[in-house]
Amino acid sequence: SYTLPADTCDMTVIRSFILLMAEKTAARMRRYGFKARTVSIYVRYTGFTSSGKSRTPGGFMETGLEIYRAAFKIFESFMPLKNSVRMIGVSVSNLADIDGQEVLFAEYGKKKEMSAVMDKINTRYGGLKIKPASLITADKFGILKKCGVLSKRVW
Repeated sequence: SYTLPADTCDMTVIRSFILLMAEKTAARMRRYGFKARTVSIYVRYTGFTSSGKSRTPGGFMETGLEIYRAAFKIFESFMPLKNSVRMIGVSVSNLADIDGQEVLFAEYGKKKEMSAVMDKINTRYGGLKIKPASLITADKFGILKKCGVLSKRVW
C-alpha cells in the first residue's frame, strides 16, 4: 500500500493507482513463480477512516490486468466516496505455484507471454519502462515517483 501524494476523489487517478498496485503485485508474484486466487483492497480516507475487503473471483490470476479488474470491482463497492482517498493497498492471497500447464485459450497465452516480456524488460532496465498507458495519469499525479517506480529499484 502507498499513500497518495495528495488526497483525491478523482476516479481517473484512483483507477490508475489501483492499476499500478496491481501491476507491481503481479510482477512480484510472477518473479517468485506464483499465481493468486484472492485479491484484497484496503482504502484509507481523509480523516483516517478506512475500509478493506477481499474477493475470490474464480480462477487464478497472473496478470496485472486480472488483479486490477478484481481489485477495482471491490473498490466500486465503496462507492459513492464519502471522503477523499488518502491511501490504497492491493494485495493477493490464496497463492499457488505457476504450474506451466498448457494454456487452453490462445488469447490468454498471449497475455501471459506479454507479461513475461514486460517483466524482463522492466527488471533489466529498472522501474516501469513498459507500462499500460493508463499509468500516465498516475505519473502526472506524482504517484510513480512517490512509489519509487521511476527509480532503478526492481519491484
